Amino acid sequence: MGRRKLGETVVHGMGRHRATAGATQAAEHVVETHRRLVDHLRAGQTLAEIDAFVGETLKNLDSESAFKHYRVRGHPPFPSEACLSVNECIVHGTHDMTSTPITPGDLLSIDIGVRHKGWIGDAAWTYVVESTDEVSMKLVEAGRESLRLGVEAMQPGRPLIDWARVVQEHVEKRCGFGDRKSTRLNSSHTVIS
Repeated sequence: MGRRKLGETVVHGMGRHRATAGATQAAEHVVETHRRLVDHLRAGQTLAEIDAFVGETLKNLDSESAFKHYRVRGHPPFPSEACLSVNECIVHGTHDMTSTPITPGDLLSIDIGVRHKGWIGDAAWTYVVESTDEVSMKLVEAGRESLRLGVEAMQPGRPLIDWARVVQEHVEKRCGFGDRKSTRLNSSHTVIS
């Protein structure tokens, strides 16, 4: 059986099934929260109202935010249940960064991290508020397709950089969204799905 790496978790026998089931359940709670947001989001809502909805939904699912109160040395605790990033805010927006309600045409990325029975699930979805312009819609479509291509590129034994290269190539070269700074941030978070 070879040497284990520092921090490596090894699961044997029936424990493997329980581990997989726990991780799957945490991921399912992320997806369910996003599905409920699809029906909930409307122009005129503030980020604080949306964030409160996420928190209440997680509570109803017997889960909690993996982000709220998360601390990085030298920074205050993260204040929101989810990362709420509107339009030009690429990642890690908070519920208190603006009191301006969302409006038709806004792109709203909501990154939800769920802690459930010791497991964490995490996914960001981008929502179009009611309708949007052609360029914004192309950005959303580019993100969705880059995620599909990235997942397709992931193969057993291959490095994660294969995924990142496919995503970056699609977004920058095929779709023409070549802002290197935002592409780096987006590809590391799969912000648009």
